[in-house]
Amino acid sequence: MPTPTTKLQNLRPELAAFEQIDLEMQRKGYIGTELLPAHEVSKQTGTFGVVTLASLLANKDAATKRTSHGGYNRGNYQFEERKYETSEHGWEEPIDEREENMYESFFDFEVVAAKRAWEHVLHSLEADILSAVIGGLLTAGQTTAAGAVWTDPAADPIADIFTMQEKVWARTGVWPRTMALSRRNFRTLRRNEKIKEEIRSSGAGRST
Repeated sequence: MPTPTTKLQNLRPELAAFEQIDLEMQRKGYIGTELLPAHEVSKQTGTFGVVTLASLLANKDAATKRTSHGGYNRGNYQFEERKYETSEHGWEEPIDEREENMYESFFDFEVVAAKRAWEHVLHSLEADILSAVIGGLLTAGQTTAAGAVWTDPAADPIADIFTMQEKVWARTGVWPRTMALSRRNFRTLRRNEKIKEEIRSSGAGRST
């Protein structure tokens, strides 16, 4: 029989649907599928067309005034070819029936195994997504350095965020209204004096 030159992997959607993964990630506080939502495909690899980001975004300098001869400026858009390739991921937690029976009075082996397997898969997926989002592939030439590291008590994250919003608007014509950050950074920002002062000055919290 014919054999491929590279190792092929078949998708097994019945093992864990994307909806189940997304729900489990939300329960555990992961943000990967919020940044890059999953899209189910019927083939292991394929080609598709995508409209470029620049074509989708508005041009804030576009001239829309009617000309003297009754016409308007016209636009067009571009699309390009993209390819995708999927691979199957998973984690196994073997359960010995004899040991399960021996220690059934302590805990349920199957429940623990399922939780451990989920955690391995979700943590790996989160790491892959964050690597793609934070890596140079998506952010090349589109990053803005903060004035000071946010762990520094003197940092001003509010000013940094406003600056970043301006940068995005100048480049795309769209005002960003959502920011994703890790739980660790969120906990750090909760202790930032600039943010606490902004909350107090808006009438919330206490001044002491």
